[in-house]
Amino acid sequence: MALNDLGEEIFSRPVTLPATLTTILRFRTMLLWVAGFIFLVVIICAISAAPQDEWNDPRLAPVAAWLRGYPLYTPESFGIINGNIYSPLGALAFAPAAMFGDPIVAVIVGSMLSLLMNLSPAVGALILWSRGLQKSPQATEVMLWGVLYLGVLINIASTRYSLFAIHVDAPAIALMLWGVILYAKWWTTRSPRSMAMSAFFLALLSGQSNWECRCLASF
Repeated sequence: MALNDLGEEIFSRPVTLPATLTTILRFRTMLLWVAGFIFLVVIICAISAAPQDEWNDPRLAPVAAWLRGYPLYTPESFGIINGNIYSPLGALAFAPAAMFGDPIVAVIVGSMLSLLMNLSPAVGALILWSRGLQKSPQATEVMLWGVLYLGVLINIASTRYSLFAIHVDAPAIALMLWGVILYAKWWTTRSPRSMAMSAFFLALLSGQSNWECRCLASF
C-alpha cells in the first residue's frame, strides 16, 4: 500500500516542464526581437554611409545623366568614355534613385534599392515557405532568424558590399533568384503563372548577360 501511495503522490504532482519551455521560448523570441532591432539600426547606419563609397557616384551617374537628356551610351567616334558595357537594365534598375537632384540623397536611395533587390528573393522565399505557419509562432521565429542571418551577412565585408553598394549585379542577383524561386514554386504547384514569371525573369537575366558578352567581344 505504501508503494502505491508513493506512486499516486508522484503522478499527482503538477508537471511544470511545459511552463518552463514556454518561458524559454518567450525569452528566445524576445532576444530575437532585440537582435532584429539592433541589426535594423546597423542597416540604417550602413545605408547612411553609402555616400562615402567613391564608386557609388560614378555607377549612378550614367542613368542620372540619361534622365537629364544625355545618351546612356556614347557613340564610338565622340563623347566621354565611361566604360559602361552593361545592359540598360543594370542602369534603369536604379533610375528611381537618379531622379533625386541631391547626389547624397540619390546615393542613399540607390543603396536602399540595392539592398531591396538583394534581399527581396530571400524575403519572398520565406513568405512562400511560411504561409502554412501563419497561425503558428514558428512563422515569427522564421522571420527573426532570417534577420539574424542578415546580420551575419552584414558583418562580412564582401557580402556587406554586395548588399549596400550600387552595382549592376544587384538586379542580376534578384532576377536569377526570383527565377529559381518561381520555378521551384511551379515544380510544387504546377502553376502556369509561376512558370511564366520564372521564364520572364530568367530571360531578362540572359539578355543582360548576352549584352555584356557582346560588349566585351567588341573591344
